[in-house]
Amino acid sequence: LKEAGPSVAVKVLGLDGVPEAGEEFNIVQDEKTARVITGERKEQAKAERLETRLGGSGGAMNILEALAESEAAGEDDPRLTQSPFALSNLEIHQQRYEDAKLMLERWLALQESRHQIGDETFADGVEALAGIFMVQGNYARASELYERALEIRQNDTSEDNIALAENLEELANAYEAQGRREDATPLYERAIQIREEVLGAYDVTLAESLHNFAVVKHDRGHLVAA
Repeated sequence: LKEAGPSVAVKVLGLDGVPEAGEEFNIVQDEKTARVITGERKEQAKAERLETRLGGSGGAMNILEALAESEAAGEDDPRLTQSPFALSNLEIHQQRYEDAKLMLERWLALQESRHQIGDETFADGVEALAGIFMVQGNYARASELYERALEIRQNDTSEDNIALAENLEELANAYEAQGRREDATPLYERAIQIREEVLGAYDVTLAESLHNFAVVKHDRGHLVAA
């Protein structure tokens, strides 16, 4: 296939999700490169969602100014826990992952110092940090962080079950990247079960999860199961 114009139907195999309208397709030489690009896009999308939850970043200069003011005001200033997190999201947008890691680690340390480590937002921050390690190919460290986030989500009775399913899938992906297939399989299956129970059998995100698991089985060489 050389070209497909507007309104031309094209069947593409191997995608692990439904692209948004206007998404760019990258042509790469191997699957590893494709996974890196996909991981970067997922982290940027997650950063946007977390940024919205915190009320928006307002730009790097505004965040830095708020951070400086809150630090001057003392550790009880609530902005001290939000500004580093918002700034790290901005760094992720710009693919400055080392800077993002430093800011996320700073934010997590601040939350820990306030003993605010058992809620959904803290779990989101841990997952965001894990996602950066995934993009950088440090799957072992990513797994440790995803495991920590999962422990928080499982103990939080107010937690959104869909967020729990996403956490399970992310941890499964990290295990799969390390060849830990026996550990990954039950996580994929549990995530699918949660989506079906919460969203119903005809939900599009459930279909995406089923498709993703089928792709994993295909990559393992289990063609019939896929």
